[in-house]
Amino acid sequence: MIGDQAKGGIYNIDDSYPCEREPLLIESAYDSSRFKDILSLWMSLRTEQSLPTKSDFSPHAFNRNALPYLILIDVERDPIRFRYRLTGTMAESIQNINLTGYYVHDQNPKKLRELLQSDLEELVRSKTPQHVRLSFTNIAGYPRRLQILRLPLSKNSQDQPNQVDHILVVVEFESSAA
Repeated sequence: MIGDQAKGGIYNIDDSYPCEREPLLIESAYDSSRFKDILSLWMSLRTEQSLPTKSDFSPHAFNRNALPYLILIDVERDPIRFRYRLTGTMAESIQNINLTGYYVHDQNPKKLRELLQSDLEELVRSKTPQHVRLSFTNIAGYPRRLQILRLPLSKNSQDQPNQVDHILVVVEFESSAA
């Protein structure tokens, strides 16, 4: 299981520490320079009949400074599971592990795993972006906060253009919680 290491990181927190999710208005994501370009691109490509595709989000389509903070998750069905396809270098360094190839259900602690699973399942159902704040305390006892923007993507615009096949995640780390 991921998170069984002794060192800190967002997936290495003890179950006795708080781990909370705060929903944020999607409009407030435009206040972040990291989120703004990516969300604007997603909104410009979204139609009633189709989601933007993974190929719409080439590294040339938005600010390259966001690349280290990106995570791409594949959606698998029957049963629904979420596999990390790609993680940016900043996401890796903060989490102390390259998550590529791992599943969300591999995460520890249990509370974080359950929050992630629930959020991702809701995103697949709703097909709408999510903007949340995740607050947690790492294993060393230090409080942390981060904002997360999650965007549903389809595999392509031909076969099932409104099915969520991938989730693009953008992470922005905030100053420590008070």
